[in-house]
Amino acid sequence: MPCFVSATEELIEVRWDTGREWKATASGLTWKTLSDAPLPAESPRKRRLQCRRIAERFSATLIEAASRDSQEMRRLPRPICELTDADETYYLGAVFGLTANGTNPDVLLLLETHPDTTKPGWRYAFTRMTNGGVSAREGENNVWSVEPVPTTKASFPEWLFFDEPRMVTER
Repeated sequence: MPCFVSATEELIEVRWDTGREWKATASGLTWKTLSDAPLPAESPRKRRLQCRRIAERFSATLIEAASRDSQEMRRLPRPICELTDADETYYLGAVFGLTANGTNPDVLLLLETHPDTTKPGWRYAFTRMTNGGVSAREGENNVWSVEPVPTTKASFPEWLFFDEPRMVTER
């Protein structure tokens, strides 16, 4: 079952080749500055290492929509995506997945170097890809949460999921 999430502060519109359309009615994420993070290192390799270490500071709990049972999530071992500038000379950040079961992420943690060059640093944002509730922490501090939403609904203000037939290619 495909899931699509807005990972921007802007409202977006999407059209698939199949004719499906969707329009976000709310921002997909809100960036927060990490006030106690180290300044971004000079080399891309060291910034990549910093980013992965910063990601280790975050954890999350999933709250099942129907039962309200909670389950600790784990961060997937590798970033889903890493971001660099157009010349690939400056490491900008990464997208990490957190999951309660398997390898399909329920939540995305986005980390990036602060785009404001007058105050270099790191910032983060979370966005959901589950109808379960989520409570995210940095260390012991709660930093982001969302409530469970009904499983009967497939489209939400900042994300959606839908059934899509698998494409089969003949050999």
